Amino acid sequence: MSWQPWADNIVRSGFQSGAICGQQGGVWASTPGCEIKETEIRSLADGFNDPTNLRSNGILVNGIKYFALQCDDKTLMGKKNDTGVICIKSKQAIVVGIYDSKLTAGQANINLNTVATNLANMGY
Repeated sequence: MSWQPWADNIVRSGFQSGAICGQQGGVWASTPGCEIKETEIRSLADGFNDPTNLRSNGILVNGIKYFALQCDDKTLMGKKNDTGVICIKSKQAIVVGIYDSKLTAGQANINLNTVATNLANMGY
């Protein structure tokens, strides 16, 4: 399966950049401007199970530390100035979207959930 169209779809839905990562690690696809490190993927995956560290220290994505707004077993949301990040866990993947002031956090969450739900419906 080609993952790049999925990452590109994140940008088409209004995000500045995005990525599809495996819950076990590895970036499956990303758009320009989104360079997620393995340590960041591990931190996100761990945060879905126990968000204590993310709530205390922030959500680190693409080398940027975001203030944690929401951390639960399916969704991680962070904010820094007029930008934000949303990470949604599907069955096997972590879908990451980085947005700016053109999207509200609520709309960004809806848009990224659509991508994650479609992936989950395909078994990912």
